[in-house]
Amino acid sequence: FAQLEAAWKSIPMTVVQTLLDSMPRRCQAVIDAKGCPTKY
Repeated sequence: FAQLEAAWKSIPMTVVQTLLDSMPRRCQAVIDAKGCPTKY
């Protein structure tokens, strides 16, 4: 658990924010593809 926690904490907040910001676009891609694979 300690190693997992350390790895999680080492992810820069900018990476986390970028992923969060991309979620609407990613969700829309899944909707548009009707659940089929997307480029993500």
